[in-house]
Amino acid sequence: MCTILTNCCFMAMSDPPHWTKYLEYTFTGIYTFESAIKMLARGFCVGPFTFLRDPWNWLDFSVIVMAYVTEFVDLGNVSALRTFRVLRALKTISVIPGLKTIVGALIQSVRKLADVMILTMFCLSVFALIGLQLFMGMLRQKCVRSPAHCINSSYNTNDAFVCNNKTWQSMEDFITNEGAFATTAPSSPSQDSNFALTHVAGSVFAK
Repeated sequence: MCTILTNCCFMAMSDPPHWTKYLEYTFTGIYTFESAIKMLARGFCVGPFTFLRDPWNWLDFSVIVMAYVTEFVDLGNVSALRTFRVLRALKTISVIPGLKTIVGALIQSVRKLADVMILTMFCLSVFALIGLQLFMGMLRQKCVRSPAHCINSSYNTNDAFVCNNKTWQSMEDFITNEGAFATTAPSSPSQDSNFALTHVAGSVFAK
């Protein structure tokens, strides 16, 4: 369990150090050793209680195979295959018995709620089509306040300048400022306008 959580922490890093590659080899070796012990104790696939007879072991086996494929086989677009590394987080299901029960109950409930899911998808599709017809091609315009009256052709974009009674540190500061965007109907909403209110109201109406 600690190995899985530690591996997930390193996978969540946006800019991991170069030495994390060796940690990936270590984690893969630990997963391989764990599966090898199970295979030696229960067998691989011949027999009723062997390793691959348990559906939860399919996930472990797939994670190990994809780890070796992405590291040692040249398949061109390796980055797409490395996205399957996130499946390692699902190994916690096979480690914690309570999670197995919960996931198994969810799978069984999905089978019995197939009609409800079809009805829900139908209702969502109707409103999606209505929104498509009402707003198609209308949410691509955005009015940006022009600083043409504040600067000239010799202006350096990294210099500070005064516009609309306010000092701007750079052109990027002017463009990305919360108050620099205006909207006119029909157009997209203002940038970061009423962010918290939008999420609260949206979650209420989404229910």
